[in-house]
Amino acid sequence: MLRTTFTTILFSLLFGGLCLRCTEDFFVDLEPLERELIGVWVATERQDSSSLAAFNGGAQLIWQRNYRKYAGMTLSQEEKVALRLTEVWMNGLDAAVRQGNFRQIDLQLAQLHTTLRELREPYADRHPADLLYEFDDRWNWVEEISHDQMMCLVEWSEFEDAFRFALTSWEGFRSQASRRGGVLFPGIGRAAPAAERTALAVDEELEHFRELLTRGDHTLTTASSEAVRLRFLEYVAVLIDYPKPDINL
Repeated sequence: MLRTTFTTILFSLLFGGLCLRCTEDFFVDLEPLERELIGVWVATERQDSSSLAAFNGGAQLIWQRNYRKYAGMTLSQEEKVALRLTEVWMNGLDAAVRQGNFRQIDLQLAQLHTTLRELREPYADRHPADLLYEFDDRWNWVEEISHDQMMCLVEWSEFEDAFRFALTSWEGFRSQASRRGGVLFPGIGRAAPAAERTALAVDEELEHFRELLTRGDHTLTTASSEAVRLRFLEYVAVLIDYPKPDINL
């Protein structure tokens, strides 16, 4: 997930004045969009075109409703520009989905994930969606090291640190997600046994990865790093009721 100074400035412009009047309900209202974007991400990882189109359709509809709401407010010129740029990102996501351009979808999602994180950061400490993105980001790094045949990227101690940081993110996400049902993670209530089963599967794969690290041969971790990602996606899919979006649009 990409964090950029540009995004920070952009959303300071867009929401800087608005957030002074925000209540907790404002951030809860963002969760339907967040859930649909997580669905887009899972579908992209799986290259599941039909679910990708469905989740993107939900995200676009939710955004358009919010866009019209914000556009109807009294905004400064800078805020109007920021609003239009966010609209460009959502349009870019929509176009990438329609074209089946998975790389471009990833780029658009990275901007949108950062957007939502920056927006709630002063008001929502360690939001579960942020922990989800954090684990994804950190596990990407673990996978990259695991797939480097010559182990050129880092020292062994750095590899161990990368795993430890990812594990910390996972434990934080697992703890927060298990207490967060409702709109964002409806599967917590609707499919509690499956949610617990898939979470335990991630725990087991991470423990297996940890054991492989003790052997001092990073090539042994390649397949295990992929297995962790697979189990993680299965867990997130249960949390958001994948593959069928089921929220009140």
